[in-house]
Amino acid sequence: MGDPDFFEMALAFHARGQVADAEDAYRKFLDESPGHPDALHLRGMALYSLRRFEEAEESIRDAIKRLPERADFHANLGVVLKNSGKLREAVSSLMQALELQPDFPDCMNNLASIYLAMGQADDAEDLLRRLAERSPEYAEGRNNLGVVLMQRGDLAEATQHLQAAVKLNPHYIDALINLGRAHCRRANYGDAVEVLCRASQLDTASDEILRDLADALCHEGQFDRAMSVMDRAVEIVPDSLDNLVSIGNVHQMRGDPDAAEQNYRAVLRQDPDNVRANNNLGTILLRNGDPEGALRAFQAAVEQDPDFVEALFNVANVSQQVGDLDTAKRFYLAALAHRPELAWANRYLAEIYRVRGQLDKMRDVLERWLAHEPDSPTAKHLLAAARSESVPVRASNEYIREEFDGFADQFDATLARLEYRTPEILAELVARKIDLPGEDADILDAGCGTGLCGPHLQKLSSSIVGVDLSKNMLLRAEERGSYSELVEDELVAFMRSRPASFDLLISADTLVYFGPLEDVMQGARCCLRPGGFLAFSLEQADSAGAEGYMLTHSGRYAHDLDYVAECAKAAGFKILAEESATLRVDANKPVAGLLFVAQRDNGAGE
Repeated sequence: MGDPDFFEMALAFHARGQVADAEDAYRKFLDESPGHPDALHLRGMALYSLRRFEEAEESIRDAIKRLPERADFHANLGVVLKNSGKLREAVSSLMQALELQPDFPDCMNNLASIYLAMGQADDAEDLLRRLAERSPEYAEGRNNLGVVLMQRGDLAEATQHLQAAVKLNPHYIDALINLGRAHCRRANYGDAVEVLCRASQLDTASDEILRDLADALCHEGQFDRAMSVMDRAVEIVPDSLDNLVSIGNVHQMRGDPDAAEQNYRAVLRQDPDNVRANNNLGTILLRNGDPEGALRAFQAAVEQDPDFVEALFNVANVSQQVGDLDTAKRFYLAALAHRPELAWANRYLAEIYRVRGQLDKMRDVLERWLAHEPDSPTAKHLLAAARSESVPVRASNEYIREEFDGFADQFDATLARLEYRTPEILAELVARKIDLPGEDADILDAGCGTGLCGPHLQKLSSSIVGVDLSKNMLLRAEERGSYSELVEDELVAFMRSRPASFDLLISADTLVYFGPLEDVMQGARCCLRPGGFLAFSLEQADSAGAEGYMLTHSGRYAHDLDYVAECAKAAGFKILAEESATLRVDANKPVAGLLFVAQRDNGAGE
């Protein structure tokens, strides 16, 4: 019989984390009692902690020979085998443990992690769901289920499980980090900041947490605070290239692309294959009008990490912009295989199918997107357009904001490729058909977007107000310097808030997001002074039906000429000019448009 003092000493060392001393004491005890199952098992676990996996496996197998009914022995052997890379043997050991003890949370959790390592995500999810049902208070299981669901793109349910894990264990750092990342993927950046701040307070030595926090802060517009967070990250790891990339990201998001580019290039001088630096440099090159350079940078990132979702998406996006739709489709699908809820990948892939006339595939993409993001206003609107069912009377404010906030950076370049001329030809029609009351006439650019009408309107007056729902589009409009005032507001609401304030209201390619035009016309009459002018463009409907308008597969509305004329007349406008025009090219076909100039009557306003 071995000296019991050695066993007690080993247990004490093990409890204090003195693993090497514990292993030595277990071995000395086993020298005199070689068949003691608990000592064999515990020595095996000490050896595992020391990363001596083969010896650990041998010791625990010896314990199992002597006491095969112990579920914890089989479970821990599975853990050792997993870390030795013997995944199938690990599965067998953990399954044996579960036969002996079906409700064994640690065992179920570890088995699920092995399934994930083996690429059996469905088995992992099933097991973790059973674990959540049987042991809802087991925080590790809830966290891991959240991670699996996040990988599948089921972000809403993933967030619920991660929140449960954090509630069960408020100091569970991994769950806090995962919850913060889930919030970021759902664009709930305020919640992400709160969670990641808690994580950074619990783990003050993690620069990775601080990088995630800085990113969330940037999306909240808190750039100074984000830079302060990155200063802390640099103090923790002064030579980290990851930190240098993240500092570049802060510069880029705060609107200083030159400083961002310097950071990315500094990283690439030290590490030419740095994935994040290549990808993020590509975003700057793209914005600077160098799609070829951007594509090279994005491709370099993908070559180094074929699973890097952001780079996969960016390769697809640039390929689509230059007209290589086959490559774009392939890379969007690759990105969506990793992140099925990725909004813009779904949006642009659906657009490729629409342009090619593959409406069934377009609908499939939108339906899958909605399954992952049931509240997506863009997916809802486009699916209604693709199905021609449950058609809304106008595009929702949420859809407009989401669509154009995300589209702002590439809006002008995209329209140039589509030979978009509406601002130019509408301004020319205005110049031909009306005389404004002097150079100080007040003009409203309704739905101004990035301000493409601004330079044309400056020829008519210096008092130009632009209104749009998209904050990011307004930022681009501000860069043009054409406007005396820019306002973020819904179009009709703004017009009603400024009665008798303008001499000319111009709206280029904006009323295509309205079906019925009665409210728009009344709003225009309200904001125009008596005798003021209204100029606008619409897409021409081939067969609008009794309503006078239709929602096309593009998500925009087309209108019938007679219906528009009736609406204008009913609102107190006299049409001075109506012309047909090609507004742009879509799917290699000209888009037939209608241009109108009308004058408000001299009666009292609303």
